[in-house]
Amino acid sequence: MEKKGINRRFSTREMVICWILIVVLFLGLYFGLVYYPLNSRSAEVDKQLESVQSTINVEKLRKAEYDMMNAEIERVKEDGDTTVMPPYDNNKQQEALNALFVAALAGTDNWSVSFGGEPRLQDGVRIRTVAFSYTVNAVEGSTVFEQAREVLSALMTTGFRCALTDLTLVPSGDGDAEGADALGVNCTIVFYELDQAA
Repeated sequence: MEKKGINRRFSTREMVICWILIVVLFLGLYFGLVYYPLNSRSAEVDKQLESVQSTINVEKLRKAEYDMMNAEIERVKEDGDTTVMPPYDNNKQQEALNALFVAALAGTDNWSVSFGGEPRLQDGVRIRTVAFSYTVNAVEGSTVFEQAREVLSALMTTGFRCALTDLTLVPSGDGDAEGADALGVNCTIVFYELDQAA
């Protein structure tokens, strides 16, 4: 028996079609296995690069702000105008503030101090409100306003972070306010404490 097979030569037209099919096959393989995966991976890398660049820009801004804050802290330290924000300890802090007020108000009359209950919490900081009042009487060589200011200065320059919020001055006696015999002072100071448990 004789083997039959394809033993003829392809025509030019058939050869062109075969070459076109081979080229299309190679192009399909190239685009399917190389070009599109590389293009897709390149797009992913570009997105990651943008994300990294964005993170770098944010970190540069943070560092600039951090450096600016450190420079401000150093300036304040050099000026000697530093205050501390003590850690929150209700009993210890209230005792310290009570002793501070007793010492500052010792030379005044009719003084009273009222702590506003449990300090409120805001953004990790305890805010303690202390309302107080006192009266200073006129003495030779000093006005009642100067005496009142000395007491307030003694309370405000203790080294604790605080702010004067309300202040009412009530002069009494004959004459104008500058020559008053006595001056009543009603005031509120807010002290700030760091609550690390919050």
